[in-house]
Amino acid sequence: MTPNGYYHHRPRIPVISNPNQVN
Repeated sequence: MTPNGYYHHRPRIPVISNPNQVN
């Protein structure tokens, strides 16, 4: 189970730093 946006689009850049892109 992968978090929403953690390993979805950019595995290189963690979404934790870009929560705006997860939206």
